[in-house]
Amino acid sequence: MKSGVYEKWISRLERLARAGLNDLPDPTSALTDEERRLAVDAFSDEMGNRRVIDEAILSRVYGVSPARLPAGAGVDSASWWALAEGHATLPRLEAIGSLTARRDDLGIEIWSEIELATLHAAWSVAIDRRDQQLIDRCLDACVWHVAELQPDNATGHAWAVHGFVNCAIERGQVEAEMHAESIVHACMMQRGVPDRLSALLLWDAANGLRSRSESASA
Repeated sequence: MKSGVYEKWISRLERLARAGLNDLPDPTSALTDEERRLAVDAFSDEMGNRRVIDEAILSRVYGVSPARLPAGAGVDSASWWALAEGHATLPRLEAIGSLTARRDDLGIEIWSEIELATLHAAWSVAIDRRDQQLIDRCLDACVWHVAELQPDNATGHAWAVHGFVNCAIERGQVEAEMHAESIVHACMMQRGVPDRLSALLLWDAANGLRSRSESASA
């Protein structure tokens, strides 16, 4: 039963990611190191924007080392750098509820994206390192998200889909899978396919689900 759910989501997320990355190099193709670095350096979203966190997201997907983490970077960027670098330590996370401290001074939309970006990175770190304590913490955070935050977050980006799918599988929470469905739907509202950033996130999510499925069946 669990393997079937994993397979369904992995196939779906890979298909959607490829649709969103149609004008970017396929991360699974035989790219040289130079071509991978160029893909990272040349990226911008549909509006021509590039954010600090994009460096780490792209480095993760294309398998290259990210540039140095900028001074003063927030917890979301620091979490993604820890993921992209592989060996780095995650920043300190909250013990219960959300992974990051609530930032009412930033507005709910901005804080929600910080929280979701951190949740995505923390899930991928936990899966990569098979860190059960961190997996349990991320599961608790997903339960909190389902209860407290709207899935169609204001960013419209597909953060942490693998986390909510894992929560549905491992905690038996149907609402968590519905949450994942809503996140995927929201990232396709504008173009009918995921935006470029969401496509990268879905790619990482598919890989995370594959790794989690393999470790669960080992």
